[in-house]
This record gives sequence, C-alpha cells and structure tokens, in this order.
Amino acid sequence: MLENNKELFPKDDIKVIYNAIDCSPFVNTNNKPIYKKTYTDEILLTSLGRLEYEKNHQFLIYLSKELKDRNVKHKILIGGEGSLKENLINLSKELKVDKEVLFSGFINDTKEFLMNGDIFIHPSLWEGFGYVLAEASLCHKPVIAFNTTSIPEIVINNKSGYVVELNNTKEVANKIELLASNDKLRDDLGKFGNQYINSNFSNTIIYNQMEDYLVYGK
Repeated sequence: MLENNKELFPKDDIKVIYNAIDCSPFVNTNNKPIYKKTYTDEILLTSLGRLEYEKNHQFLIYLSKELKDRNVKHKILIGGEGSLKENLINLSKELKVDKEVLFSGFINDTKEFLMNGDIFIHPSLWEGFGYVLAEASLCHKPVIAFNTTSIPEIVINNKSGYVVELNNTKEVANKIELLASNDKLRDDLGKFGNQYINSNFSNTIIYNQMEDYLVYGK
C-alpha cells in the first residue's frame, strides 16, 4: 500500500488479514490413488493450477528434462486446464519427457490429487494468495515454490518446504533429489506445513482476527 506513497496511510494502522481456509475437508475426507508408481523408487511430483502464462507450467517440463538427465526416476502430474495445454504437451514431446509429464485435466477433488504426490511443485510467477500452496501443506506435502510475491508468507523456507530462486531449474532439481532420498525429511516438512497452515490460516483464526480489527481496531 505504501510502496509508491509512504505518506498515504499510517503504517502502524495497517494490518494484514489473510484469506481464511476451511481446513476440515483435508482432515475429514478420504482419498484414493489416482496414479500407481511404475518403480518403487520413483518420485511423484504434483502441480495444480490453470494452464496459463502466470502459472508458468513450462518450467515443470524443463525441470523434468533436468531430472531425466540426472537419471532421477520421476513423474510430474499437472492438474488443470487452460489455453496453453496444447503448447505444453508439444513442449514435453519436443524435450522427450512426454512419458514423465502427465496432464491430468481438471481436478474435482483437490485433496485426492495432492495426497497422491510425494512433493508439491508450484512454479507460478506470482500469487495473490496461493490457496493451493496451503492445501498442499494441509495434505502433509513438502512444497517447493519460487521466492516471489506472497509465496514466502505461506511456504516457510526449510521448514514446510523450499522457497527458491525464480525459474532456477537446477536448484529445484537439487531439492527434489534431496527429498527423494530422505523420507523423514519429507515427513518433517509436511508435518510442519500442516501445523503452520492450521495455526495461521484456518477459518476460526482469520475470522477472529477480522472481528478484533473491526471491533477493537487491533
């Protein structure tokens, strides 16, 4: 609010109240497998979002190429529809990773999709509030995303996942290799993420913050 005009409004009177998340569907619903791994040591990466420019899904295809060059057995499941789907499919064929990158189409059940993965990858160039980041953490999944806009406020670096340099394919591949070889680390990051989202963005907490601000001004 104050980036271009520091005198616009008293800084101390500004309070950020985040979007509320209904955490209950991620606790009270079951899920079923939607993909069966080809190899026991295959790492399954998921990503979910509209197939549009700002979601930056082409990064995932270049990431798959990097992982394949490193002989990392993997699949990337991309959920969502959009105007760039055909271009993305063609790029995966051009880079010879069309067997590693799978397009799952529109996803009706977010939890079911996210629970199947080992790691959630979020390649967006920017976000207002990234609901899917919070949803992945609610599913106890470590998250890898870029250090841009609001993302570091939802993904806590080295605690619920990793916040990395924008479009740094090698750095993301390094993190995936680290997580692929360490089940406990994946579990620890996922557990912290779940607790962090429940403690900071649940409906009850956010609604109480709104009430406190509107009624008491704090």
